[in-house]
Amino acid sequence: QRAAELILSARWLSGIEAAAYGLATAALPADQVQARARESAEQIAANIGPAVLAAKRLLRHGWADDARAAVQREDDAARALIRELGSFARKFTTT
Repeated sequence: QRAAELILSARWLSGIEAAAYGLATAALPADQVQARARESAEQIAANIGPAVLAAKRLLRHGWADDARAAVQREDDAARALIRELGSFARKFTTT
């Protein structure tokens, strides 16, 4: 119902409302936005690997896919995660 209300009313949301609705991860004062964005970017950059790249691809292209393409993308992402976990396990057990 919230989505319908927002679409039909075309009203603007405040940052606080957007965060409360789950449309934003946080509502911050303007002077804290850049620091939070940098912190989030650093967290993402620290996790770059095949599985993260596959997840980003799913997020970026998933909306336009038909069901068959979406399933294939999810399968590709799952395989990337399995390869990454296998690589991590080998490194962990050989050190």
